[in-house]
Amino acid sequence: MKPFYTAFILLLSSTAFSQNDTISSADYYPRWQYSTSMGANKMTRLPDGIDEQISTSASVLVNYNLHLAKKKHYLSIGIGYETSRFIADGMFIRNGSDYSFAVTPTDFKQNEIQLSYLHFPVLYKFAAFRKSAVSVGPFAGYLVDGKDKFKFGSSKQETEAHIQNKWRAGVVLDAEFILRSRSKRLAPVLGYGLQYQFTNHLKDSKSFKPFSAFIRIGFAIE
Repeated sequence: MKPFYTAFILLLSSTAFSQNDTISSADYYPRWQYSTSMGANKMTRLPDGIDEQISTSASVLVNYNLHLAKKKHYLSIGIGYETSRFIADGMFIRNGSDYSFAVTPTDFKQNEIQLSYLHFPVLYKFAAFRKSAVSVGPFAGYLVDGKDKFKFGSSKQETEAHIQNKWRAGVVLDAEFILRSRSKRLAPVLGYGLQYQFTNHLKDSKSFKPFSAFIRIGFAIE
């Protein structure tokens, strides 16, 4: 967990130096935000013998910022769609009632796992400075599509990724900056953060837990 503490300190520091003017009584943090993100993943806690090449993720997200107290404290409730691509020599296998994550056969090439989730973050957002904030909290997700894609001989193949646990959960750390805009209602948003999945894909067998770093862009309705 040490990388998370370090990352959280960096997020807080970057937010603190972003702006010096505090929120006035006439200002409020935007209620609605729409964003898209791209990130790089790391498959942590992989079983022995499985290697990862490269993994990426992309998502779209809508957030509602519920004001809690003193113009600085919010509960950010989101709903979105997230897709991750894991390029590694491992695949999810089902044999009857037994699930496992094992090394791909030697004649499988260019193996890729694609997992798509409905994404539900619920974050505490601290808007310490006007137009910038840092957020932390849990997320949940539900698997809506899982595919294993590979090349067998000269033909491309696609099978179902046999994920036993459709629900997932984890934690998100996030910082964002709302840029100045000529529009009185619409403003661009830039952000970045970290995400880690706590839950297992399988109940009784080891697979992996994704750790992600992402950047996002979008807009806020003030």
